Amino acid sequence: MKTYFNKIALLVIVSLSLSACAAVVVGGAAAYTYVSGWLKKDYHAGIKKAYVASIQAVEKNDLEIIEKGQDITYAFVKAKGAKREIWIKLNRKSRSVTSISIRVGVLGDRKASRIIHDTIAGLL
Repeated sequence: MKTYFNKIALLVIVSLSLSACAAVVVGGAAAYTYVSGWLKKDYHAGIKKAYVASIQAVEKNDLEIIEKGQDITYAFVKAKGAKREIWIKLNRKSRSVTSISIRVGVLGDRKASRIIHDTIAGLL
């Protein structure tokens, strides 16, 4: 019996150590994934609509667009705030689902990224 509990404890420790770089943030019905400074969420919107909403979210948050671009399956927006840069990457998962990843600053800022995500969600 003691061996069984030791195995479970080891499994828990290994699982926690492997997931130290990633966290799932759950807020309401929406699930965010935070990995290496990028806060990611899937939206039920085509990539064109999500791209327009991302640009509008940047403008609504008084950020300056430095660079932007899009094609059929990928889009990006690079912006600048008062002290740091913001990157938004959009990947088409299907005709009606787009994955949006946001990184604020070099190391990432989960709270600031969430504000931009919330703005995008309000526009979609």
